[in-house]
Amino acid sequence: MLWCIAHHTKSRMLNKQIREEFKLNAKNFQEVMKDLPQLSSLDVLRMAMHQALQQDNFEDAARYANMVAEYEQPKLQRIDQTTTTRTADLSDEDLKRIIAEEGL
Repeated sequence: MLWCIAHHTKSRMLNKQIREEFKLNAKNFQEVMKDLPQLSSLDVLRMAMHQALQQDNFEDAARYANMVAEYEQPKLQRIDQTTTTRTADLSDEDLKRIIAEEGL
């Protein structure tokens, strides 16, 4: 039973220490953020991409560039365009012209 009380006390002290460290980290974070200019998510991604390029880390730079592209033009806004040609309605001359234009 004595071990249980000691363990419980140690656990409470550890939790208190963790809470205090979290509060200190939160205050430090607020101080840092107060000193930084207001950055958007896009600005942060561009900065990360730039830093990766400066470090010749092209894999990360490409990953950040992909994120920037998605941010600038989300998939839902893209227009996928598909063109179909009904060949049954075309004459032989039209078909030959299309084949020549397409380089087939």
